[in-house]
Amino acid sequence: MGIGVVARDEYGSCIAWISRRMNKVRHDELAEAWAALEAIQLAIPQGWSSVILKGDCPTLITKLQSPNQDYSVVGTLVSNIQATVGAFSSWSFSFVKRICNADAHALAKSASSSAS
Repeated sequence: MGIGVVARDEYGSCIAWISRRMNKVRHDELAEAWAALEAIQLAIPQGWSSVILKGDCPTLITKLQSPNQDYSVVGTLVSNIQATVGAFSSWSFSFVKRICNADAHALAKSASSSAS
């Protein structure tokens, strides 16, 4: 499986991206959680003060928005992401349809088909 992350500025222009093959990850929600963590970790050294994480996995976005402990397979990553966003002055998680997340999906697809 692969992950893709696209960072955009306030004008919608791509300013950074990540494409990575994730060996031994076979669960879509888990791959989405890894991509979300990669996105947050990309933003910190850039010095960005505000992040809006948009993803096309509604169950993950719901878990990220929830104040409750998540005991699912992605629970540890969800907790890590929630703790890490505290480094920003503002942040949010929102669901978008896959067509609106096409660039990140294309990066993930390309990474998943690349050789190990």
